[in-house]
Amino acid sequence: MNMRLASGLTLAAALALPFVSGCASDSGDTTATPLTGNAAAGATVFSANCASCHGSDGKGTGTAPALTSASIQQKTDATLTATVTNGDGTMPAFGKSLSAQQIADVVAHVRTLGK
Repeated sequence: MNMRLASGLTLAAALALPFVSGCASDSGDTTATPLTGNAAAGATVFSANCASCHGSDGKGTGTAPALTSASIQQKTDATLTATVTNGDGTMPAFGKSLSAQQIADVVAHVRTLGK
């Protein structure tokens, strides 16, 4: 009898897992498996959302730091993702206006700016 209960609970947990993990990624949870960014798609998102402050080349405009700097390029993808998602200081949060994939794409594009 205990074996059936344990099996039933395991089955219930397995069935609920996709729903739980889907909720976590929709909430901006950055602890989920990171998405692979597309730098070309990120260039378009960057142009529309980031270039006005960071410059079209990412070298900064005086109101925002150069994304080409070593201090930015040395940050982890998770840190950059969190900054774009949640904002930081004067930088606005984009977690509600950009999808998780768009943010991953922007991070991938930022990586190309430092090269």
